[in-house]
Amino acid sequence: MNTRAYRTANIIVRGKVCIVEVHVKAAGLWEARGSLDGSMIVAEGTSSGGALAIWRQMAGA
Repeated sequence: MNTRAYRTANIIVRGKVCIVEVHVKAAGLWEARGSLDGSMIVAEGTSSGGALAIWRQMAGA
């Protein structure tokens, strides 16, 4: 596995710690996936930080 293309982040949302995985989905496109209250949230962005920011926004963090 290419460790440069895979990251995890711990994000606190409404007092709960969510583990979010961020990886390259396609050339120039990153995907962030994480579970919150039993629901999977998936966000895409043009960078790992961008995908995480969109995920946080969708989760209400």
